[in-house]
Amino acid sequence: MANGRLLKVEVITWDLTLLEVLWRASAGAYIFAAMPNLEELKEVICSTLPRLSEETLKKLVDGLVAVGVETQADLQFVKEEDLLEHLKPIQCRKLLNAWKCEVLEHALSDVSSPSSRSLSSSPLHSPCTTSPLSPAVPSASCTWAESFKVPWEVMPSGVRLAIANKKRPSPCDRRQLIRMAVDAMRRYELNPTRAQCQIVAQNIVKQYPESFSDVLHDGVILGSGHGSLLSQLKTRVEHVNRSSTLARRRKERLRTSVGVVNHCPRTPADQYGCVRWQPEEPPFGENDETLEEKRKQMLQLYSAKGISGADRAELCKLMEITYYRQRRDINAVPPSSLSSLKSSWPYLFCLKGLSTHFQLLTDIPLLPRIMEGFEVKGKRILRFFEEKPTNDKVRAILLKSGQESCLVPCILLLLMAHFKEKSESLLLEADVAATAADVQRTVTLPDSPRLIIQDMEQSEIQKISSAITVVLPDLPLAVLSAVVDTLKTLGAKTTDDLQYITEGDLLPVLKPIQARRLVVSWVQNNPGMCPSPVSVCSSPSPASATTSTSSPGDSFTFQPNWVDKFQIPWQKLPEELLQNLKRQKRPSPRLRREMIRIVVSEIMKVCNNPSKHNTTEIGKKMVAEYPKSLQDVIEGDVIGPGYHSLVKQLQARVENVKRPNRPKIKKRKTTSDGSDTEEIPAEQKASVQDTYGCVNWEPKFLPLSETVESQQEKKENMKRMFEDMNYNKDDVKKLVQSTYYTQRKDINKRTSIKQLCQEWPFLFKEAGMAAHFQELTGVSIMECFFANVDKKCQRLLKFFQNVAAPKHKQVLNALIKCQSERGQLSGSPEDIIQMVLLLLAFFGEEEENLFHYVDQTCLAQDVQKKKLPASPCIIVCGSSCFTAVTFMLAVDQEVVNNHITSFIPAFCLLFGSYYCFNIHYPVELRSTLEFLQRCFFSINPERGTKVQGKKKKKLLPVNPRVLTLIADLADYEWT
Repeated sequence: MANGRLLKVEVITWDLTLLEVLWRASAGAYIFAAMPNLEELKEVICSTLPRLSEETLKKLVDGLVAVGVETQADLQFVKEEDLLEHLKPIQCRKLLNAWKCEVLEHALSDVSSPSSRSLSSSPLHSPCTTSPLSPAVPSASCTWAESFKVPWEVMPSGVRLAIANKKRPSPCDRRQLIRMAVDAMRRYELNPTRAQCQIVAQNIVKQYPESFSDVLHDGVILGSGHGSLLSQLKTRVEHVNRSSTLARRRKERLRTSVGVVNHCPRTPADQYGCVRWQPEEPPFGENDETLEEKRKQMLQLYSAKGISGADRAELCKLMEITYYRQRRDINAVPPSSLSSLKSSWPYLFCLKGLSTHFQLLTDIPLLPRIMEGFEVKGKRILRFFEEKPTNDKVRAILLKSGQESCLVPCILLLLMAHFKEKSESLLLEADVAATAADVQRTVTLPDSPRLIIQDMEQSEIQKISSAITVVLPDLPLAVLSAVVDTLKTLGAKTTDDLQYITEGDLLPVLKPIQARRLVVSWVQNNPGMCPSPVSVCSSPSPASATTSTSSPGDSFTFQPNWVDKFQIPWQKLPEELLQNLKRQKRPSPRLRREMIRIVVSEIMKVCNNPSKHNTTEIGKKMVAEYPKSLQDVIEGDVIGPGYHSLVKQLQARVENVKRPNRPKIKKRKTTSDGSDTEEIPAEQKASVQDTYGCVNWEPKFLPLSETVESQQEKKENMKRMFEDMNYNKDDVKKLVQSTYYTQRKDINKRTSIKQLCQEWPFLFKEAGMAAHFQELTGVSIMECFFANVDKKCQRLLKFFQNVAAPKHKQVLNALIKCQSERGQLSGSPEDIIQMVLLLLAFFGEEEENLFHYVDQTCLAQDVQKKKLPASPCIIVCGSSCFTAVTFMLAVDQEVVNNHITSFIPAFCLLFGSYYCFNIHYPVELRSTLEFLQRCFFSINPERGTKVQGKKKKKLLPVNPRVLTLIADLADYEWT
């Protein structure tokens, strides 16, 4: 040893008997310094545990001195129990292993290198002995790594600048650093060992941790922190020595006396990452007999309950107590077979039992840690591969998984593709109906663990899923998954099998009309099957017949049912646009307009007067093909069915193209099929607007546990609670939910707001309205609003400030007014107030229709009701929403809640009133309320409208101005 430091060597597993022989043969005359001081002892420890805190290091050194360590040679006699007071078990074993390996390395060099004996007079040695096995002096090449200095002064300026600013150097600069560092290392030794490279990497990371340590974005250090730097150094060393046979190393293998290689029954890899690989003693109060009884108790549970017995609470305790016995059976030499382990410990092979064992073995909770890792880091990994696909296989997986909702399999496949590892090394596929015996018989199972997926080929699943979404593009993901599962259960393995599906097969998961549309579409796509009666009887409408007799100069040929066969001309789109679509990026507005022109041009070649229904079907196809690029989405939330803005652009382009050839006589409207709000007769529009966005507008039956009398009793009970002001929110919520049937009956028979306020007072309070709103719409109003505010509010405010204000004077004026009234106030309520006021300004809607300002000391009875708007409004007690401390709610010019202490609940009560009491959006607020409804309250019906109707006024399912803002926001997100 030079300078009293232990050498770093590559770890070789030795037999303990050989260790004792070699140690005794050396007669104690070793390379350790005679009497190290405490600083030298600290350096010895830090060379193995560089991240030890100063306080722990001091206590450890004091502890070693206390047990009698006088020289470095004494370290070989230290045992694990001497260190456990100050270190964790793994740290103890690392130290002991390093010290023993140091002794072994030098013992071996003394035995095998007779030429070194002549150097025994080196001043670095302890006094000479007369033994023929006196220790050899280590060569300079074994000790240079400790004192090696990286030539920072000649490094590229990028490296030096990054170090000075405590930033990570660029990959190019880092590679240059590796080259120059290895060149400097090779001046000492042509082929440095991995251990020497490790010392250099450790010193670099220790000197500049901010620039070179392996750390994630959230600050989590990976492994030792220098693994990637070590890998790069060693790779560079091997690269520069690839053609030099003289510089290569040959590892010696330890042999027994008969010349046979000695194989250890257990290797360090078995204990890798473990903190309790083999407990030395059973738990306190237990012995082999009691542990055997507990093992048999678990076997009895398994024989009685099977794998479901894992859910029992006592199983975790039994698994923890018998952990010592489990490890002893697993670590036995020779090792037990898995079949015998499974018969002895069946619950070791279920998730709960394995998780318990894994946590005891590694101190890591298995399932929570995996889920946390995929949740926190998985999305970042996915984003990395989406932005920078590393090979063709990665790109193929990204394209296949574009529609998938499950993140974990996608991440696993992407990582394996990136590292060029076969998916079969982790995942095996088997038939969906195969049993364990079938898999054992038909699939070649390797020795290492595999996950067997009983599923059909992923590509076929994608094709079947696409065959469904082409016909029903608005189907929710949960329903789509249920349909695919149903088809698999019926035996459909490819899209060719879909022609044999009948309507009755799909009725358990789809509505009748949806099932019929799917069946008709699949039959039409297979000409060999008998066509559906619907398609046989269909004939061109009078309008269609008229268009088919156009002049010879027209360049189109009309075809009945042409939309179903229309192919989107993707190949004719500009290359830049195609690249955006394939990379799942949103095209710029310019490229999107170009796409609309090309698609409409192709449409007009087939039909010169396409209807809105035609453009809607084509828009659905386009969005289904590239949803990430074309859907109406804000911060990941799909607005409406997701294709309205595209349909709007297609229809506008169609109208623009056929403008010069518009016939003077209007096309006669066909009979409505009830598929669009525009076609619904005027007398029915009110009921459609009442039920808009509701999932339980009129319950048909009382709950099973309720009667008319019990409903009345609970109603009276709520009145008393309200009058006495003696209630808690949970009780109110339960009572409102249980009497929901009666509340809806009263509301839907148009009871006045004043009477409802008397009969159901809690309906106008936060807790009561929230419970009623959730039953009515399926949306938790406060939770949904807060979640969307967190995701979208700041983005919307930045859009108004950076994009809308410079273009629209009214937005700029409103922004200046908000900033003046808000002053230094900051927080979520102030952001929401500013967002609502800027929305009103952007859509050109009057603030007075939503807010009514009164004096700060005004009471409910003092409010001039005739000045209130008929629609719900917030009464602000003060001159500004930002400074007011009290708000009131008015509905139908009646003050229904006179004391609301915060703007957010007041606003949620205002919005909830429109749905709970069947109130239509006033035309004066239609854009603001619909935008908030779709983007912040997540109510996105595909059809219908909440806006009050006007005679001869066409009402669209989605307000075009709302669609325009959504599209502008989506474009702003990608710039």
